[in-house]
Amino acid sequence: MPTLNLNAKRAERAAKRGEPMTIQIGDETFELVPELPLAAGEFANSADISGAMKLLLAHEEDWPRFMALTPTMNDVLDIVEYFGAQLGESQASTRSSVTTGTPSRPTSSGSTDSTSPPSVMDSEGTPLAG
Repeated sequence: MPTLNLNAKRAERAAKRGEPMTIQIGDETFELVPELPLAAGEFANSADISGAMKLLLAHEEDWPRFMALTPTMNDVLDIVEYFGAQLGESQASTRSSVTTGTPSRPTSSGSTDSTSPPSVMDSEGTPLAG
């Protein structure tokens, strides 16, 4: 049975990234987690941006110090952008909606001749065929 080794995949991604990302706000520096945790998306979907942001700091004890610097939503969006994700963006539908009623009838059979005047005429005012 084939196995997808996520440990090896994580090591590959870490090697490509290099050193952990740090952010600076005011005179303080904070280290970010190496990858965007899945739970951060759950917090963001429930509009708990602070909960999501807390997961992005590598050291939980940095949270009070970070919040004391009054980060803005734009700061948070810049941090999330580093991870290659965006908060508040709708996910694509996974399937089409289920039909629950009868379809509407067409408004025209499509066989009625147009009553609109032709828009293109020759030099004598005769309608040109389209």
